[in-house]
Amino acid sequence: MTTLSWDVQVTDATGATSTQVVTLTVNPAPLAITSPATLPAAQVGVPYSFTLTATGGTPPYAWSLASGSLPAGLSLSASGLISGTPT
Repeated sequence: MTTLSWDVQVTDATGATSTQVVTLTVNPAPLAITSPATLPAAQVGVPYSFTLTATGGTPPYAWSLASGSLPAGLSLSASGLISGTPT
């Protein structure tokens, strides 16, 4: 979120003026995961690598498992990379 303030002034036909401070808050777009819900298949013994993606919010993003676990041999980095060799 970014909040900015500045002065604005209005002048009418008679030359009278009025000045006011205005403030605008700009919120980031909502955070959303854009990776597909079903990831590419992995094979036992074959190196695997897939990077999760997101939009909105305020980068950088930090990825973690909210529940469950990855297949043995795979790990999720904070940058969103799922990698390793499934066992």
